[in-house]
Amino acid sequence: MLNQSTITKKLDDIAIYLERLHQLAAYTLEEYRNDFRIKHSAERLIELIVEKAVDVNELLILELGGVPADDYYTSFIRLGELGVLPPYAASLLAPFTGLRNRLAHEYDSVRDEIVHENITNILDLFTRYIATAREYLNSLLRSP
Repeated sequence: MLNQSTITKKLDDIAIYLERLHQLAAYTLEEYRNDFRIKHSAERLIELIVEKAVDVNELLILELGGVPADDYYTSFIRLGELGVLPPYAASLLAPFTGLRNRLAHEYDSVRDEIVHENITNILDLFTRYIATAREYLNSLLRSP
């Protein structure tokens, strides 16, 4: 049974996190590096965005009768294979799981330039992800 409210809530959460991340996008790399509040806020928001998206991925995969993905990366690829996301979009989103993992597990080895450079990409791609997931969810609800 489709858990529309859970999926919708997770998509809403991602949208909120993206709004907050957008506020941090204007900072230069120098400002990012020198202000731990900006840096840690951006890093945590990226973690949350990816984690919530993976939760949505898994719920949609299960809804479609698929087998849960073995890892975060594969959850995006599987959505591309199932037609929820365009495969090209899935291949662009999936690598952010690696950034999330580095942020969550190897804090000291994360290069500030990489995180800072990817903020704009994350804002763009995950905004599209939300729109595509909502569109797909609505199509499921319209289906007989």
